[in-house]
Amino acid sequence: MLLMLSAATPTVWADTTQDSKPPCPHEIWWLPCQVNTEKSDEIERLIAEELYVGASSEAIEAFFERHGILYSYDEFDDRYQAVIRDVSGDAVLDQAVSIYVYIDENGDFEGSEVVDVFTAP
Repeated sequence: MLLMLSAATPTVWADTTQDSKPPCPHEIWWLPCQVNTEKSDEIERLIAEELYVGASSEAIEAFFERHGILYSYDEFDDRYQAVIRDVSGDAVLDQAVSIYVYIDENGDFEGSEVVDVFTAP
């Protein structure tokens, strides 16, 4: 009977351990399940605090300059775009934050998108 309990214990332990870990949000084998989103979260917070629907192009450009973020304007997509590189500090996986600020036909702030992006060798 002791042998049977011993054999059952690892299975129960493995099930408990697997259930306590958060699920991986993706199925990309080389991408870590626990992505560092500190920088993208910070940028989203700053945009929410400092830009509003209808803010002028000058205000958008001042936002990028104030935070030392290099940006460009994509005239084909009517948006500002920027990339903050190497936010993870990982030697194998390069993580960056892409920022897109969308404007309306008058050049005023309409919305934004902040995305964590990854490259690997």
